[in-house]
Amino acid sequence: MDIYIPNGTIATHSFDLWGVVVDQEKLGNIRLDQFRDLAQDQGMDEAVRDEAIRKYQGLLNGEAWAIADKSNCIDGVEKLLKQAGFETPYNQAFLEDGLSAAHDILEAREGLIIFSSKMPEGLREQLPEDIGDRIGDFYEGDKREAADFARISEAEKKQGKTLVSHTADELHELLAARQFSSELGLIYVNRNNSNTRDAVLAQGIDLFVDDLRTVSYTGMVAGNHS
Repeated sequence: MDIYIPNGTIATHSFDLWGVVVDQEKLGNIRLDQFRDLAQDQGMDEAVRDEAIRKYQGLLNGEAWAIADKSNCIDGVEKLLKQAGFETPYNQAFLEDGLSAAHDILEAREGLIIFSSKMPEGLREQLPEDIGDRIGDFYEGDKREAADFARISEAEKKQGKTLVSHTADELHELLAARQFSSELGLIYVNRNNSNTRDAVLAQGIDLFVDDLRTVSYTGMVAGNHS
C-alpha cells in the first residue's frame, strides 16, 4: 500500500477494539459470569436475566440479528454491571498480536486511535504503559456508517493527523471505511473464519491476515504531498 499524506501531518491508524485489541469472546464470558453473580445477588427475575444473557451471547456468537442490534445487546448486561460498580477487566483478554502492532506503530511515532461501538471506559489505564500513555483518542460510533469514519477522520485532521488505515475483524465496517475513502489501508484480521480470504479481498479490502504482527503498518506511507 502506497499512501501519501499531507506535509506536516502524522500518519494515524484506527483499530477496532473487539477482535483487534481485545478478545471479545474471552472478555464476554467473564462479563457473563459477573452478570450471573449479580443477577443472583439482586434476585433478578429469571426471564429478564435469561433474555439479557441470550442477547449478549448472540453478539459473542456473531449472530446477525445481535450485530444489527449491538448497542441493546451490550447494554442489557453492561449497564447493570457498571451500575453495580463492576469494572470491565480488559487486561484479562488482550490480544497479543494487537498489542504488538500497537506498540510498533507508536514506537515509529505514528498515531493510533481506537474506534468502537461503545466508549471503552477504563481501557487506557489497563493497557501496558508504553501503549496507554501514548495512544490517541478513543471514538464511539456506528462503524457501519461511512459518515462516522468521516467524522473521526475530520477530528484527527484538526489535530494535525491523517487517518491512513483501519483494522477490524468484521467485514461490514471495513466496507463502510472503504465507502468513506478509497485511500485508506484496510486490514481484515481473521479471528473466527467467518469469511474466506478470497471473499474479503474480492470486496476491495487490502489485507487478510491471521496475525497483526505480519502487517507493515509503518510502511504504508509512501511519502508526503503539499
